[in-house]
Amino acid sequence: MKKRFIAAMFSSMLLVSCSKEDDGTAGINKAVVESYLAPGQPVSVKITKEIEYGVDNVNQPLDNLPVVISHNGTDYNLANTGNGIYSSSTIPVNIGETYLLKF
Repeated sequence: MKKRFIAAMFSSMLLVSCSKEDDGTAGINKAVVESYLAPGQPVSVKITKEIEYGVDNVNQPLDNLPVVISHNGTDYNLANTGNGIYSSSTIPVNIGETYLLKF
């Protein structure tokens, strides 16, 4: 009996403690970024609008953004090739190095 009471109390605490918090970003569109860096290959980044529930058009490309990749103190501008895709063939991609994407 005591074990059931403790289990019930624990379950109740879990249910009460789980709640959705509003961080102030509800309704704000967020970007979805898709990209892989591979040595010897041109850099390509796809940026689309956040997927929302109940919307027919779930992948809306974001074009004409100023997209920059920083590497070893150098900024490389990516060219918008359309459909939310940005690319550059001048960025040196090396294994184990850090790259920063800004837009």
